[in-house]
Amino acid sequence: MSIYLQSPGLTDDLWWILGALVVLAAVFYMTRRAQNTERAKHLKTNDPFQNVVNDSSYNINQEGIDGHRAEGMTKAEAEKTAEDMKRSGNIPSDEEFHDLRDDMKKD
Repeated sequence: MSIYLQSPGLTDDLWWILGALVVLAAVFYMTRRAQNTERAKHLKTNDPFQNVVNDSSYNINQEGIDGHRAEGMTKAEAEKTAEDMKRSGNIPSDEEFHDLRDDMKKD
């Protein structure tokens, strides 16, 4: 008779099954604990004021923030400045945009 065909029953394997269930429960508990810790850390450091975009943050190193780049331009100069901004990807501040638009409407 072959040894592989003999099976003493489920009672001999019961300790292995219980051990595997204990290990799986411990892994599940540790994973949930780590997720809750990360979620709490994220909520603690999340500051909604950091999501505010300032108009001047686009032009922080350029001279247009003070408004003197769009001051007193003729219609042709304003159109050329707007075209240069489009070509270079420069985003004007709100004040500068309205000044350029007003200058382009001049007759």
